[in-house]
Amino acid sequence: MKKNVFRGLLLAAVSLALAMPAAAFTPYTPYTYDSYGHSTPSANGYEAETTVAVAELGLTGAAADLHCTADRVYVLAENGVAVLDKQLRPIRLLDAFTYQGQTLTINRPRGLFVLDNAHILIADTENRRVLECDETGAVSRILEKPARVGEENKGYLEKLDFRPIKVLYAGREDIYVLVENCYLGILRYSADGTFHGFFAANQVEASLSQMIDKLWKKLLTKQQRSYIANYVPVDYSSFDIDGEGFIYTTTSRSNSTLDEIRKLNTVGKNILRTDMQYDTLGRGDYGDRDKLVYRQKSYDSKLIDVAASDDGVFAALDQQRGRVFVYDQDSNLLFAFGGSGEQKGLFRQAAAIDYLGDSLLVLDGDKGALTAFQPTRFGRLVLEATRQNAAGRYDLALEPWQEALRLDASYENAYRGIGKAYMSAGRYEEAMPYLRRGGDRENYSKAFKVVRGGFMQAWFYPILAGAALLLAAVVLRRRIWRAVTRGKTLPVLLPVEERPTYPMRHLITGFDGLRRSTGRSALVVSAVLVALWFFSSLFMRQYTGFTFNLENPQELNILFIVARTAGIFLLWCLAATGVSSMLDGEGGLRRIAVVSAYALVPMVMAQFTYVLLSNVAIYDEGALLKALLLIGYLWSGWLLFYGVKEAHQFSVSRTVLAILMTVLGMLFCGLILVLVYGLLQQLVAFFATIFNELILRSV
Repeated sequence: MKKNVFRGLLLAAVSLALAMPAAAFTPYTPYTYDSYGHSTPSANGYEAETTVAVAELGLTGAAADLHCTADRVYVLAENGVAVLDKQLRPIRLLDAFTYQGQTLTINRPRGLFVLDNAHILIADTENRRVLECDETGAVSRILEKPARVGEENKGYLEKLDFRPIKVLYAGREDIYVLVENCYLGILRYSADGTFHGFFAANQVEASLSQMIDKLWKKLLTKQQRSYIANYVPVDYSSFDIDGEGFIYTTTSRSNSTLDEIRKLNTVGKNILRTDMQYDTLGRGDYGDRDKLVYRQKSYDSKLIDVAASDDGVFAALDQQRGRVFVYDQDSNLLFAFGGSGEQKGLFRQAAAIDYLGDSLLVLDGDKGALTAFQPTRFGRLVLEATRQNAAGRYDLALEPWQEALRLDASYENAYRGIGKAYMSAGRYEEAMPYLRRGGDRENYSKAFKVVRGGFMQAWFYPILAGAALLLAAVVLRRRIWRAVTRGKTLPVLLPVEERPTYPMRHLITGFDGLRRSTGRSALVVSAVLVALWFFSSLFMRQYTGFTFNLENPQELNILFIVARTAGIFLLWCLAATGVSSMLDGEGGLRRIAVVSAYALVPMVMAQFTYVLLSNVAIYDEGALLKALLLIGYLWSGWLLFYGVKEAHQFSVSRTVLAILMTVLGMLFCGLILVLVYGLLQQLVAFFATIFNELILRSV
């Protein structure tokens, strides 16, 4: 009986397994980044479908580059160019080149671009030239190092080692050439081969060492300045052109982690959207945001190639980790896939990438393999929705975004897309939850502006009446108080000078009264004010309006806020007491703590007000909120300065000196605390290791 039951269960399990749809295995984990910069698993946007060995195409040596046209795929290696059809079947091998009756050989070429079968550009790197030929190998033109153009770049061109690494046609008018280690930008030639100068050089990256050297150069002689290295822009690693003529560039060697990809217009200006003020989406930080750390050194993504599609989507290839990143025109990361390894879909040393329709082709130079990635159902939905968004047809993008969200409930791009679709349909209130879930503060603020306007129109008169009553209550507060108390004298809880707002309104008499105060009430009020500082900082972090709050409420560290408020206050008081004894000040620990706590009042009031107003303000009103905070901070700073002066009976110059010494003392104490914390960590780890060894040896 038991055997029959077991067989029945086994048969049911097998039947269920056979009935389930087969899922394609991917050797990598697809992911994206949420609006707070955390990598999160995502539905797979692309999967590896076909892999072709470069050696089977007749190519030898390392595969260097590839280029796709509407119906052809071209692969470049050391001995020539292989031509394939759209199904990646070989058509011909271009390994013999002739120019004016002479046979040419190529030497480690690194760049390839095809306009049509009669216009093929090859960056013949080690021969220091660019060849233009057709599919028979007949070379029609050779571009070499330009002699000069004007006097400005004459010296640089003479020293330039002309080693072209990438080439492209801009229509049929211009040819652009990337030269290795050329920091002046992209070389531009006309259709007849005339050199017309440099295009779109990178900017010099600001760094601490650069600023220090710049300061030194102002102090040194001309001869001494000549020994200091000059700072030059980083060179591009690759480029591509889209159907509208915009050039996309990548930079692989950079001290910065931003703007590794640029979209250049005709004057060389980057037009990708990356400069939004209230934004946590990480626009402008391309590639992996999680940096690779090896032997205490951080490594960023090394983007060595970029591919631009004709519908506004572009893909970048990371050689460091073998990953592909696909973005839309707002620099939102749509997909991230691939990795390092030997399985299909992984790479040893990724070399080049290009679009073939919606498919992505990736060339592995070390493996000598060409891999075709096809979009999955999820990927097709996202690409279709992105196309409709780019064309401004948000209503047509709604359905694919909703379907994509059913396949991946945590995909924030879908939430943003649905929110934009609702906005375009005038459904602003419905759009807001989706935009908030997608982290789109800019469009959330636009939707909230419309909703707020409708609310104000509907409730204008009740709001106006309430504001009038509140204003009347403020103006007549003394009469109202006398009427409520009926002339009775109530017990005084605090002397006038110890009331929290009195010193900020009456600077001289207020702090003079605090200096003379000896009772406990001032200490109690001071403790309450420090606690209010803690709560106002906590509320700012957690409850600031979504448009202006760049912190993740789910990642609250209460100890950090305690250290940032009460900890800093305690450190200030201790350091100021020590400085007071060194400078013979009159103020002791009690007096310093009291005047410092009362100085917090404007800042605390500004922070609470900021939290309230940020929940009803829009994006364009952010400057006013920042101004409110700044006024509160400056007011508190002024009160602190005067309070220290009054507590110690110092002159102005001596007060400045005391504050500077106090700040230095706080920094020194902070350094000591960090060192002690590090030593304690090492001590705990040491004893934990000994304990584990004893446990293991006793087993």
